[in-house]
Amino acid sequence: MVNAATPLNDLLRLLAPRLHEGTFAFCLCPRNAVASWFEPVATFHEPEGCSIIVAESTAKRAHLPILFRAAWITLHVRSELHAVGLTAAVATALAEAGIACNVVAAVSHDHLFVPADSADRALAILHALQRSAEQEGSTPVTETTDHVNVLETPRLILRRFTAADAAFIHELVNEPDWKRFIGDKGVDSLDAARHYIENGPVAAYRRHGFGLFAMQRKADAALVGMCGLIKRETLDDIDLGFALLARHAGQGLAYEAAQATLIYARDTLGLARVVAITDADNARSEHLLEKLGMRYERTLCLAPDDEVLLYARALNPNSDAVPPHAEHSQLT
Repeated sequence: MVNAATPLNDLLRLLAPRLHEGTFAFCLCPRNAVASWFEPVATFHEPEGCSIIVAESTAKRAHLPILFRAAWITLHVRSELHAVGLTAAVATALAEAGIACNVVAAVSHDHLFVPADSADRALAILHALQRSAEQEGSTPVTETTDHVNVLETPRLILRRFTAADAAFIHELVNEPDWKRFIGDKGVDSLDAARHYIENGPVAAYRRHGFGLFAMQRKADAALVGMCGLIKRETLDDIDLGFALLARHAGQGLAYEAAQATLIYARDTLGLARVVAITDADNARSEHLLEKLGMRYERTLCLAPDDEVLLYARALNPNSDAVPPHAEHSQLT
């Protein structure tokens, strides 16, 4: 846990804002009117009554007057209640953009409730605040923090990771789905995230000339995931890998990035075949691999208690690798 003496810039570098699904409602009701099925996110007893934050659907079901429709953003940086400046910095950044911010401080995290129609703008501002702090305060592990763009798609730029991406990596590898389907990498700090970048993607660039790339959205320069190619000692073929922040799922971004990566594998690296591995319980990953034209071949045991499904696809140079809409411009 980050302690109270931690400099503000370090807190901002670990901000990791995440948007909860759905819309939430601020309501005021008599104290004896709060039913257990309300399952409030927060309650506060005041002389005027009980202020509660509940899912909007709950408020409507209970016929509660909705005083404020909100989007709920959790800051996953862990700061003590004595920490100074974090709330002010976040509220100021949002206020400068004209976005109201109601903060609920819990023991482990701060929670922001912003107008429901401002959720995307607020999230973009918070990510920009985090990137600014990371660029200002980080000590690079790699020899350069210059971004090397590799591929471009209609909505994305795929580029090499640098140490400046540590906060994003820290967030991605600690998401529940990553830990469930890929595993806990022990990346519990920014320093650990920088070493993960240095010893993983950056080491692969040096050794093979390719690796996992950062997926950067063109519209706002936000990092949304990673996608690329991996040379594993346990596999004979090059492996397609991808991971997406949960809040960006369902938009076709992983498919777009993976399609471009397959073209890169065929046209630039000259690969005739690419494989991919996935957890047997990861139905979303299996669906994407099948959509990419990959087919299940067999089940592998890469380590004790680590069974995975192996998918593969031949990359015929004389046939279309992807539908026309997925074509990209190669930058390097």
